[in-house]
Amino acid sequence: MALGFGFRCGFLGLLHMEIVRSGWSANTTCSSSRRLPPSWYRAVKVDGTVQEVDSPPGLPEPVELDHIGGADHPRDDPPAGEYLGNVLKLCEERRGVQRQMKFVSATRVILEYELPLNEIVLDFYDKLKTASRGYASMDYEFLRFQRSNLVRLDILLNGDKVDALSLIVHRTTPTRRGRTSRSGFGS
Repeated sequence: MALGFGFRCGFLGLLHMEIVRSGWSANTTCSSSRRLPPSWYRAVKVDGTVQEVDSPPGLPEPVELDHIGGADHPRDDPPAGEYLGNVLKLCEERRGVQRQMKFVSATRVILEYELPLNEIVLDFYDKLKTASRGYASMDYEFLRFQRSNLVRLDILLNGDKVDALSLIVHRTTPTRRGRTSRSGFGS
């Protein structure tokens, strides 16, 4: 409501988004903002009740909250051998847990990682393609809700909380996520 009238639009990737945004800017005087696509969480209250949450405003108050579980996905990434280090580093930076590494040939590796969904929804695929110079691909499936150290990051606009800009982030990253364009909003 704080952002006024508008519409939501999804994109195939960051390049697609930039092309549409540049066309939008060239042909209109309206500004645009972006935010993260929704992810799924399970909020477990102190009394033991479980609440399915798909956005930060849906979270119970912190005093009622025992913990938050984010959806984990196993990941299969077959990068070319020379880019393996870059792909491993990317998965580790995104709080991934390696489950398997299988060398199919001298130049092909299959990696299986469990990664939190909220770490991959915005730009993981683009970063994976960059880290492997386009050779890596990925497949995913829902695995389970995993207990995680998550918090709600509220964004204030003129001192008022704007629910549309709020995020659910890992406790170690709210400052970085709130100050950078990776947080899901920007110019």
